Order: sequence, then C-alpha cells, then structure tokens
Amino acid sequence: MFKDEVEEFISECLKNKPLLEPRFGNFALECDSGNSWKPDIVIVDSATSDVKLIAEIKLENFESIKPRKPRPHTHMEHMWRAGARFCDARNLQVPKYLLFPYLVERPKGFDFNTYFRNLEVALLDWSKTEQVEMLKKQIDEL
Repeated sequence: MFKDEVEEFISECLKNKPLLEPRFGNFALECDSGNSWKPDIVIVDSATSDVKLIAEIKLENFESIKPRKPRPHTHMEHMWRAGARFCDARNLQVPKYLLFPYLVERPKGFDFNTYFRNLEVALLDWSKTEQVEMLKKQIDEL
C-alpha cells in the first residue's frame, strides 16, 4: 500500500541520521486552535523532541497496481480535509508536505497548488520521481 511505501522511504532516508526519528501517526501536535493533531508523519529531533518536518498521506490505501484510480471528487475531499488540518497548524514553521500516490491536476477548476502554497504546504505527487527526490533532499538537509 502507498502508506507502507512512504513510511519505508522515510525510514530509509533517516537511516544515517541518528538524531532524527520518524513518528508515524503517534506524535500529537498542538495546533493554533488548541486542538491536537497526529499527522501521518512527523520527523522529530530525538534529543529535544523538536518537530523538523510534517507530512500527511492521502489515499493511503492506494495500490499502484489497481486499474482504477479514485474519482476526482475523492481527491478534492482529501484535499479539503488536509487543508483544514494544515491551516490549523500554520504556527509550525517547519517543512510541511501533503503526499498523494498521484495528483489530479486542478479538479473542477480549483487550484489546490496555490491554496496549499499559501498554507506553506508542498503538494507531492509520488508518481513523479523528481518530486520524491525533492522530499529526499529536504530530509537530507534536516
């Protein structure tokens, strides 16, 4: 599944960074509203517990071998939910990513790239090698 692939990738990227550790869905972040949120991926400094990177995985059960992709409406719904969470975490000045196994470009005419860029969140299309490499480079620089 997509989620497993991403978690394996993150763990591999952090293999040579002993001071950083991945937390997969079990690290509560305090948000602007006072609510807490447990993102799918939080990379933390093991010595200080400082958050270094946040990522949310959408369509996490997607298997690339499936002949059918979810409908654009499903994409939009996942985008709106992620947007609400990231909007509430605007005070966290760390790299933020929203990961999809593939992205639907401008579903129903709405420009989610601009929307998330304004929230300082990078949309990442896992099906594009250059975007995955961008995430790897970001992790290398932590």
